[in-house]
Amino acid sequence: MQPMSGHPNIIIYLFLFFSAFFLVIVLTPFTMTLAKKIGAMDYPEARKIHATPIPRLGGLAIAVSIILTIVLFSAENPYLREGLPLASAMLPGLLIILAVGVYDDVRNASALLKLVSQVVAAGLAVGLGIRFQLASNPLAVQARDYFDLGTLSIPFTMLWIVGLTNAMNLIDGLDGLATGIAMFASIALFLISMQQSAGLVTYFYATIAGATLAFLRFSRFPASVFLGDCGATFLGFLLACLSVLGTQKSYTLAALFIPLIVFGVPIFDASVTLIRRYLNQGEMMHADRGHIHHRLLSSGLTQRQAVIILYGVSIVLGIIAFAFTALLDEYAAVVLGIIGLLGGVDGERTQCLRNSAAPNGKRIQVSPGSPRATRRMKPCSVLFAWILLGTTLHAQPAESLKGFHPLVAALHVHSRYSDGEYEVADLGLQAHARKIDVLGLTDSFLTRVRYGVGPFKKLVSKTMDRRSVMELGLDQYLDSVEDTQKRFDDVVIVPGLEVAPYYYWKGSWPSNLELHDFDRHMLVFGVADREALRNLPVIENATWANTPHQWIQAAGPVLVVLMGLLVAAIALAAGKSRAYLMLSGLILTAGFVWAYDAFPFGQLSDPYSGKQDVHAFQRLIDYVAAHGGLSYWSYPEARYPDIQTSGARMVSRGQPEILGLTDRYEGFEGIYGDTITITKPGNLWDQILVEYIQNSRKTWPSVITGIDFHLFKPNNGWAQLDQGITILFTKEKTLGAVLEAMKLGRGYATVQRDPAHRVGLENFGLTTEGSAAISGETLNTAGDVDFMTTVDWMPGDRLASSAIANIKLVRDGELLEEYHSTLPAFIKRHENLKAGLHYYRIIVEYAGTQILSNPVFGEVRAH
Repeated sequence: MQPMSGHPNIIIYLFLFFSAFFLVIVLTPFTMTLAKKIGAMDYPEARKIHATPIPRLGGLAIAVSIILTIVLFSAENPYLREGLPLASAMLPGLLIILAVGVYDDVRNASALLKLVSQVVAAGLAVGLGIRFQLASNPLAVQARDYFDLGTLSIPFTMLWIVGLTNAMNLIDGLDGLATGIAMFASIALFLISMQQSAGLVTYFYATIAGATLAFLRFSRFPASVFLGDCGATFLGFLLACLSVLGTQKSYTLAALFIPLIVFGVPIFDASVTLIRRYLNQGEMMHADRGHIHHRLLSSGLTQRQAVIILYGVSIVLGIIAFAFTALLDEYAAVVLGIIGLLGGVDGERTQCLRNSAAPNGKRIQVSPGSPRATRRMKPCSVLFAWILLGTTLHAQPAESLKGFHPLVAALHVHSRYSDGEYEVADLGLQAHARKIDVLGLTDSFLTRVRYGVGPFKKLVSKTMDRRSVMELGLDQYLDSVEDTQKRFDDVVIVPGLEVAPYYYWKGSWPSNLELHDFDRHMLVFGVADREALRNLPVIENATWANTPHQWIQAAGPVLVVLMGLLVAAIALAAGKSRAYLMLSGLILTAGFVWAYDAFPFGQLSDPYSGKQDVHAFQRLIDYVAAHGGLSYWSYPEARYPDIQTSGARMVSRGQPEILGLTDRYEGFEGIYGDTITITKPGNLWDQILVEYIQNSRKTWPSVITGIDFHLFKPNNGWAQLDQGITILFTKEKTLGAVLEAMKLGRGYATVQRDPAHRVGLENFGLTTEGSAAISGETLNTAGDVDFMTTVDWMPGDRLASSAIANIKLVRDGELLEEYHSTLPAFIKRHENLKAGLHYYRIIVEYAGTQILSNPVFGEVRAH
């Protein structure tokens, strides 16, 4: 199985990691010297553990190394350069945090100044687009209930950023503790972001991991330099912003499910510290020795042992977070709630503050905890657990909950095996460069028309053809696809064919001859048998294997040949003249010519009938299905200008009604570069879907986007590979999984105005009683269902915009409701359906972008 999405080469991540690593190794000694010169030293005192002065400015080396590494690599690497505009939203806040942190390390800034600077920095980040959007409802019966945070996203995101910034600072109490926790968190989030194709943040996590690992060389016990406030708050602020960017697609109250686990140690310590200080006479800004690491020391552990234990907890939490990315949200909520309950500071007759021993054996007197504090810690721990449960009732998109991941597919692409401009290998390279997951090739199978006259219309005819697969070689075409697939394993290449099943003539040559239906094309995917492809039953490809034989057509030429042989035999037996032999030769020639013209002694379709033959199209559909393939109608409403050539006129007109006249095909191109009416509410597509739910049809057709790509053209979205796309939901990135998603209609069609800022459809489906169905699936229910969907920017593509999305919700062929909203747009409806089969689909139009979902079905059991 290939990875779910094509990532930049792992070498890039290794370069970022080691570049930051070596920069920190080089710069840290300079920051130590600088700290000593300017007096940025941490001197021993009663609350502190170390016994000698230690330089504080070590975090400055980490900050410079991270920023320098990202900037330098972005100049050379296009993947990283694309994400810099989004990363720049963090920069103003980071500089403020770093500047105040350095000032604090030198001058000991007041707690109020530090808090104000953190709020300002967080406000700048939020104002520049770093914010949470959707949240889960902690009081909901089902975990998949969401609401739009709206303006609440501003204070909520600021609370998270300021909170994690302080949490990382508060945990920085033992040698190497905060640095190690940041390192393990960045490694865990790197792996998670790799799995979820989170883009930009993956680069940052790799860089942070390298920088923090290098700094442990200096900060582990016994430390020669401390992170200082500049380092702890810088890492806290940076990781907080990255966690927001990396989870903007997770619909949670705070979108913090994964970060809450990964940063479990500092968050838990900071939360308990605030509660303890509040209960201890409200001394919120008063430093103490009640942190989790102080408690470990007071239990008799050494610094090294305490740090190793907290490292171990961080590693376990990282593993849990990574594992939970593939588990249902309800389990995560329960586990986090248990963690909150067990982690309450409600030990037996607990004292919130107590006398503890320093490592050097001296007693350090600390105020004992009051009975009031002890009595109230249990309710507080329960409250903390409830907060965890409520804020982490994680609701991943329904597609992810069912184990599906989105693949970006470019379908209906031509190479030089027909009328495209590029070799198959070149198209594979272009798909790889544009992060296209699926490339659907559809070179023309056989592009040929023939007009014949007289009794021998094949022999006495004029043909017109263009470059096609059958002309250049079917085996060569498929071999080229296989070779290209081996070169680009991050792109699933689907070999397909564009087929003209039938055409017919009207009028007569040379005055008013017209060619009809030659533009009624179908796309064929998934037929693996080469012989089956070679014998596709389409006009001009009549073979012995695909043609129903009509032996009466063989009788005439056979009789003529026999007659010729008889004349020759009589002439030879009777010793007749040469004239009789010549006569027999002419008769035999006529017989063989007739046999050639009549071969294969049957007819797929009659192009001279003067009318459309629907059976020709249905025959191809059935043949493809019988050989395990998929068939799609191409451009059913396309209107091309009539073409006059060689005394004939090719007439082109949209004939969408053919969709209703045929059955058992997989779908049709519902989005392409032309005016489309059949997908509007209540029109032909809905009429066909209604026939299906009323059992008048055997199958229902899905929609895909058809780009009919031949070559790149500037300023033309249809002449690109990454604007007209189909999103397919699969569990694996394999050819079989892609074909399965296409067959079931599990996905949606879209054309994007801007491929750098794409809008997507997520969480589209029906839910009831813990079960869910997404597009292409059917949900069995007793009657009550919840329909929901979210329209939002795709991961890493978010753009600040006030444009309004127009969203139409269609149920059973009728426009149910129309919505107008900025992004993200969240829709939820509770429905009580009557017995029978029903379907829902949506249409989205947003600033030049269009999305057309495939339907999701709900089948209500009769009572």
